Amino acid sequence: MPPAVMPLVIQHGVMTFLLIFQSHTQIALRVVSTDPVFWWLLADIAFMKGGGLTRSGKMWIWWTVIWGAVSIVLWAGHYPPA
Repeated sequence: MPPAVMPLVIQHGVMTFLLIFQSHTQIALRVVSTDPVFWWLLADIAFMKGGGLTRSGKMWIWWTVIWGAVSIVLWAGHYPPA
């Protein structure tokens, strides 16, 4: 891990602790979606070193597409999907 990334990892650890023990679920979902360490972890899981998708990566893409479609329907009916 590059030293320049270490402050983000520390901040992520503190934020995760606070989200688990002090935050409401909807707040946690909104904050995690903007956390770069979370997205780096997902990208590391989803892609092989050569650039191809793993099985987990394909499942994540399908989940994102399906959840996006469901979210559109829920928001259109004024039911927030969070």
